[in-house]
Amino acid sequence: MITRFSIICIQVFFLPVFFAHGCNAASEVGLLAKNTSKDDCSYNGIDSLVGKNQKRISECFSVVGAALIGKNNAFSVLIIQSDGQQVIVLGREYKDEGFIIKAAMKRPKLAKGEAFLYGSCYTDYGSGIVNALAIVAYNQGQQYLTAKKSWIIDFDKARMIENKTTKITCVNESYGV
Repeated sequence: MITRFSIICIQVFFLPVFFAHGCNAASEVGLLAKNTSKDDCSYNGIDSLVGKNQKRISECFSVVGAALIGKNNAFSVLIIQSDGQQVIVLGREYKDEGFIIKAAMKRPKLAKGEAFLYGSCYTDYGSGIVNALAIVAYNQGQQYLTAKKSWIIDFDKARMIENKTTKITCVNESYGV
């Protein structure tokens, strides 16, 4: 089982850094699949990804990183890349189908020194449930990073909503490593 501290996926200076502490994160979020159909690989914009099986999509695009989030890790965030464009997809797990993509958005551009965190940001840190994505000013020497821009994940509606007012806590999981 992957816990909230098992995966860190940080994008710093446009270079992906991925730490999976003793687990096979790719298999945990369902990225290992066979028999991809042509329909799964068609890409007609971000909205064309919604409703597709995440396993099959991961075979069509380069996977930059992934994290399990939400209560009981019932959701996943996957960053895929095609033709230099990175897309963030939110998947929800269904017992018989695996993770199905429920929402997608372009990964925002990052300035030098910024990181995009998607496996370690919370609206309520004490809950232990990752429910936010954020752009932060990355600082190796800080345990908590301040969100410059963030999105809250509405698990009931399976969507990512731009955050304007809620305080976000982002944990720098590489702090002290």
